[in-house]
Amino acid sequence: DFSSNYLHPELERTNAMSPIEAQMFAQSLIYSGIKFICDNTKLHSIKVIGLCGNHGRICVKPSHNDFASMNMEYVMYKNIERECELTNLPVEFYIPKSEIALVDMPDGNKFLFTHGQSIRGGNGIAGILPALMRACLKWGHTFHQTKTYCGHFHQLMSTPTVSVNGSLMGYNPLSIAGQYISEEPQQLYEVWSENLGHIATRNIYTK
Repeated sequence: DFSSNYLHPELERTNAMSPIEAQMFAQSLIYSGIKFICDNTKLHSIKVIGLCGNHGRICVKPSHNDFASMNMEYVMYKNIERECELTNLPVEFYIPKSEIALVDMPDGNKFLFTHGQSIRGGNGIAGILPALMRACLKWGHTFHQTKTYCGHFHQLMSTPTVSVNGSLMGYNPLSIAGQYISEEPQQLYEVWSENLGHIATRNIYTK
């Protein structure tokens, strides 16, 4: 008897929204989160990095020189930036058109951010770590970053040189196809101090 009672729910999950609907929903969530932080903290300014990933692209194989202009996420971040300006929120946006963002800190640290879709590999016995370390080493020769942050792999981890954000979706058909390890929906939260460096890494579980 192969009724639905015996099927694993992660194998049967389907998309609940179209890409446009998902973009509008994500836009409202991100803006409301930024506004909540502004309304409930004493921060004088907030810097937001808006990087495009592979899911928002509107072409099969985008050009590296024209990456953001062929991506719906670029429009989404620009809309959020405009909404924050109209509501006078103390937020500064950095929305690069390239696949990476470099942030120089006053204390000399430099952080590299990327969605991670250009990092190849990750299906071997050691998982995604060798591919991540190889990419960070190559970027480091040019950018000399203190640490690299990315997502894409639906698998949260943190090392001294690279951190990977988790997935709000949790384990789903994409995770199965990518042979990722099953984990709960979660996000990565790290705190850096100008005087002390890295001081905290926490998992934020979303259910």
